[in-house]
Amino acid sequence: PGVEPPIRLITALQERVTRRSDVYLADRYLKQLERDFCSDLLIDTNDALAWLDNINDTLDHNTKRKLRAFTFDYKALYDSLDPELTIKALSTAMDECRENWDPYFKRWMLKLVDLSLRASVGMFNESWYKQKRGVPTGGSLCVQIANIAVYYIMRDLVYSDESLMKHIKSVKRYIDDGSGAFSGTKRQFGEFIKKVNDRISCHGLNIDEHCIEDPGEYVAFLDIQFCFDGDGNLKTDLHVKETDSRSYLYYGSSHPNHTFSSIVYSTSLRLRRIINNSDRLKHRMEEHKECFFPANYPKKM
Repeated sequence: PGVEPPIRLITALQERVTRRSDVYLADRYLKQLERDFCSDLLIDTNDALAWLDNINDTLDHNTKRKLRAFTFDYKALYDSLDPELTIKALSTAMDECRENWDPYFKRWMLKLVDLSLRASVGMFNESWYKQKRGVPTGGSLCVQIANIAVYYIMRDLVYSDESLMKHIKSVKRYIDDGSGAFSGTKRQFGEFIKKVNDRISCHGLNIDEHCIEDPGEYVAFLDIQFCFDGDGNLKTDLHVKETDSRSYLYYGSSHPNHTFSSIVYSTSLRLRRIINNSDRLKHRMEEHKECFFPANYPKKM
């Protein structure tokens, strides 16, 4: 209540001329290429939890108890990416990760992606508009080429610099949202972000929002809150956005009974998967239970 959801311009590309080729390229080639090329990429919450568990298992307790969790966000990512740069990044990804692909096939794919980027048009009030800058948001392959382009830039200008990355114990990204663990001070993190922005600004990218907390203080990433406490233990909890009403399908609506029980089970399983402490889990379960009563769910369920 009282929170105004953000507004983003989405280009409706479902029926454009390259729709079928976009779906084919994304499903057949680009999704796996994206994962093979982008070593900083997370696919979903499960992937993020596995990443956090890996940090917890590989770093010693003395290091973990001093870690500060951080998050960051790229400003207007899709609008900021240069289409020519995305084509170059895609070409590099194919050369490095798909050496067995025929050069003719690679050129064919680059031409199709370029056509897809140039086919970003839309109608509003009986007039046609063409996107002037950036890459379109809403197409079947837009996420993949954006991820490849961002990693291409960050690897070249940031990740490869050991002195710049000396306090970064780990960093991952979900499209334009990033997170990681930092071993330095908050002031040093602010200097790190400034240096990163100085380097990536030449490609139109900018980290406009970032957050870093003291050891033991949570930061929110995707639907997870996490931190490392003073003993070096990983703590994870559910993150609920202010705009999330936490409303569920009304129990009296015309759906099979298993639909309602499935909603209760799957959402509860989500809590169990994310929260790694029994006391926190019990508390969140009690909160979660209360959310079903306004939708007329029976208490016994």
